Amino acid sequence: ALPISGASEGVWDSFGPKEQKDGYDLVKWAHRQAWSDGKVGLDGASYMGLNQLLTAAQHPPGLKAIFPIVPMADSYRDIVFSGGDINLSFIPLWMGLVAVGGVIPSPGAFDGDPTALLEDLSAIAQHITGLISFDAPALLDATTGGNTAYDGPFWTRRSPLQVVDRVRVPAFVMGGLHDLFQRGEPLIYERLRKHVPARLIMGPWNHLQGSMGQGLPGNGIPESLDQLELRWFDHWLQDRNSHVSRIPRVTQWAYGDNHFETQGQWPNPKFAPKRLYLRG
Repeated sequence: ALPISGASEGVWDSFGPKEQKDGYDLVKWAHRQAWSDGKVGLDGASYMGLNQLLTAAQHPPGLKAIFPIVPMADSYRDIVFSGGDINLSFIPLWMGLVAVGGVIPSPGAFDGDPTALLEDLSAIAQHITGLISFDAPALLDATTGGNTAYDGPFWTRRSPLQVVDRVRVPAFVMGGLHDLFQRGEPLIYERLRKHVPARLIMGPWNHLQGSMGQGLPGNGIPESLDQLELRWFDHWLQDRNSHVSRIPRVTQWAYGDNHFETQGQWPNPKFAPKRLYLRG
């Protein structure tokens, strides 16, 4: 997911404190609109998945349920420095696409309204300033051993796992075993299920496949991601009997057997840890 910022004002700072506050303000705004019944649900994949968690942790009024799909948990370990080495296969490409998206004019910018065009150009100028003040320095600092090359306050403020214990609304987490966030998705669920109604699906998916819910398992779970999301929100937002209780707490793809299996919890309570040693 890319933050295509169009003609919006301000400077993008990648999951930073101001952006997190925007999530709170957006839910609060929707909650108060005349066309709203006051109940708000959050849904979406990747960037929109992790932003749901960062928003829900602030307890905006009216928020009743979330459905984070392939969300990041720990920004330092899940995406930027996976295994301790900078992720050069993804980060520069993604940052480059974000930069391009930030300087794309909004639709209709050149339709003849000079005021709208000036507003667009002003916003794009701010976005270019952001490239100089945030994007380029952050990337350079990380690759040359600066502060952002190490775990610390910058990454802590941008990691949903740091605030997930504050979430107080039901959450349905979807992840993929080949997703770049596959480490963090079960960790998010494991923390959520201790204090809110929660569900977890881990499929044989990469990031894109997980975003689409490609090949859902059936057996009590709708085979369409849209239907699964509607079922979740019908229950928590519309007070309808959509049989959410019949959805297993954990559904995961089992390699070897090559099919989805369900279990009562994560980690699987049937498994007993065994300590192994590298030498005698």
